[in-house]
Amino acid sequence: MVFYQSLIIFFMNNKIKKGLIAATGALLVASFALPAFAQTSAGTPTASAPKMDLACVQNAVDVREGAIGDAFSSFTTSENTALSARKSALHDAWGMTDGKSRRAARDKAWSDYHIANKAAFAALRTAKKSAWSAFETASKACKVPVVEASAMEGTGSLGL
Repeated sequence: MVFYQSLIIFFMNNKIKKGLIAATGALLVASFALPAFAQTSAGTPTASAPKMDLACVQNAVDVREGAIGDAFSSFTTSENTALSARKSALHDAWGMTDGKSRRAARDKAWSDYHIANKAAFAALRTAKKSAWSAFETASKACKVPVVEASAMEGTGSLGL
């Protein structure tokens, strides 16, 4: 409710037309009132309603989460390998006495690291998408109407 009050105050402070405020207010009232008028069933499933296989969904979740865990382990290994290679290459570069060679070796170390880093993230992203795709296919076979969605999509994080 505080969010809605803040929204109304924002509109009022920014001198938005009264019609927009009235429309927003009407939508807010409707969002609270309409669920009260929704019909509910008696609670007995009909003969045509498919039976949900919850054990099937549990298995699909286990497979998905296992695949994502394996993908993250592989990602971590790739990142550790890339960091180790970068460390070694930079160490060797800083041991060079020729400035041009040292600069070229440092640039190559960073370039190689960025290439390996991008490949590790791409592999993680591909494995994660594959795991979620397999889960969606498996959950449809389980006859469950609502499935999970990745909560971390689009957040800029690893989104596991």
